[in-house]
Amino acid sequence: MRALLLAALCMLSAPLAAESLTGTYGITGYDPSTGESYRGKAKITGEEDVYQITWSLPIEKKVYIGTGIRQGDTVSFVFLDQRTPESPGVLVYQIDDDTLSGKWVLLGRSRKGSETLKRLD
Repeated sequence: MRALLLAALCMLSAPLAAESLTGTYGITGYDPSTGESYRGKAKITGEEDVYQITWSLPIEKKVYIGTGIRQGDTVSFVFLDQRTPESPGVLVYQIDDDTLSGKWVLLGRSRKGSETLKRLD
């Protein structure tokens, strides 16, 4: 009985594994350089705490790619437009269940954009 109680206490005190961010998401965002909102889809793949992301913005005909690291309830990505790789950016999302909300900025700029991803699958 004592061993069973000890095992149960160990299980309760062990940190729970964070849910994977892998999936497809709908995007809504704001671009400070155009002053306009945008929409699209994002696909996140990865394992453990390292993720790859692809953002597709059909109206702008742009595809961005990025690599990120998750730490607790945040995930940070470095990203770039495949057509203009000389302008990378950084984006930090706050994770809240099936929604990722964050701010982004391009290298050398000071105006921040905002973006929200909502899990579709």
